[in-house]
Amino acid sequence: METALLVAQLGALSVVTAWLLLGVRDNVLYPDQNRILTSMVVRMELLKREHPDAFAQIGHRRIENPALLNTLFWIIVGAEILVSLVMLVGVGALAGAALGLLPAAGARAVAVLGAFGFTMIWASFLVAGNHFAYWFCHKEQQFTHYQMTMWGLGTLIFVVQG
Repeated sequence: METALLVAQLGALSVVTAWLLLGVRDNVLYPDQNRILTSMVVRMELLKREHPDAFAQIGHRRIENPALLNTLFWIIVGAEILVSLVMLVGVGALAGAALGLLPAAGARAVAVLGAFGFTMIWASFLVAGNHFAYWFCHKEQQFTHYQMTMWGLGTLIFVVQG
């Protein structure tokens, strides 16, 4: 049963790791795809245009400085890269544990850290997005961030089992 559980945990962590790695790939190779959308949210562009009364109340929260926006974007990408590396080590460790080459407890510890990092990335987007009121105009992104937070949390809970 222990080997089967490790294989299942390996699979669960592998797919969430692959998902994040694909996002990292695109953020590094095609940064403007996400940087433009992220800047739009933080500058509160759609809120200003579509909900001027709400913008009048909370528009002071926006960040307009291009250098700061670029720095924030690359901090996010750096966090994604770091978490992806921890997750990859966790995947390798779980594979080693499933093959009997590494202790299961240590493998799960690394996997937990990776799943926790994944969860924190998306939960942080929810918190920051709430600050910039993205729920007014960016519901699809908010929904995606919520789903990723739940996926990470589910993976985290599952990997803790042992």
